[in-house]
Amino acid sequence: MKKTFLSILILAVALILAAGCNSSKPPGKTTDKAAAAKSETKGAAKGDGKAAVAPGTPADASVLDEVKDIYVCKQNQMYISESEEVGAICPDGSKVLDWVEKMIDDGWTREDILELVQNLQMGRPMAQANGQPECAQDGALKVEGFIMSYCPYGVRWVTDTLDPMINNMGNALDYMPYFIMQKTPEGVLSAMHGQKEVDENLRMICIRDKWSVDKWHEYTQCFAKEIFNNREAPKDWTFCAKQVGIDPAAVEKCFKNEAAALAEKDVQLVMKYGAGASPTAVYNCNKNIVGAIPFQNIKSTLCRMIPDPKPEACTRS
Repeated sequence: MKKTFLSILILAVALILAAGCNSSKPPGKTTDKAAAAKSETKGAAKGDGKAAVAPGTPADASVLDEVKDIYVCKQNQMYISESEEVGAICPDGSKVLDWVEKMIDDGWTREDILELVQNLQMGRPMAQANGQPECAQDGALKVEGFIMSYCPYGVRWVTDTLDPMINNMGNALDYMPYFIMQKTPEGVLSAMHGQKEVDENLRMICIRDKWSVDKWHEYTQCFAKEIFNNREAPKDWTFCAKQVGIDPAAVEKCFKNEAAALAEKDVQLVMKYGAGASPTAVYNCNKNIVGAIPFQNIKSTLCRMIPDPKPEACTRS
């Protein structure tokens, strides 16, 4: 057993060194589960009636499922379990599972196996904890999308991620767009792409708050097609306002008189969630996914965040 322990330890160190230096410990989805299980074990020892395995008991094959929800594949940034669901390749995850099977055969405890796996160098999961409490609702997914109106990736997030998300999840999706801006010491709003972005952000905030989120979505689809991506003959913002049935004069009035105050919430939420990159999507208040990742590529990750009952979209391949 000592010989096998040494060989596995050497393999683990080799995996860490091969992946480069990283002082942070990658978060695992079942880290909390492991802690909870330890707590249950202690409770059972005190006689609270819970069935649990005593600490130090050799692990059985059930620990493999926990490992699959801890280890993140370096090739695709998915957990092993997610890779299995979508048929993605995860060679390093397969090696880890082989090692764990050997540990089980050699009598390792569940606690020791999980501790070793959690300390391996691995990929980073797409959904990163942001330090805020979860706000999940049964059968629904809350999405707060933080974008910059003139950021190509922010625009792409709307067309490639949000649009199909809405089409697939329908009423199971509770979404709200916000805009990434900062305030100077003098209290003036600023944005990465200059004043034109500040102005467009404020117009979109007006449409979102004074009309509706759905109307903002219609306007933004037009903005993406007729203004941002129209290199030959880009239209003016008033064109898209009229296209979706909004009076440009009413938007202009909001822009001049109310927009800066309405934007205060956006500024505060950007700081709260650490959403400085466009796009950053915050799911159920506590998980951030950065980047314009197509919906189909993150669908399984999002469905895992939705408490039962899952929407129909999560049962379709």
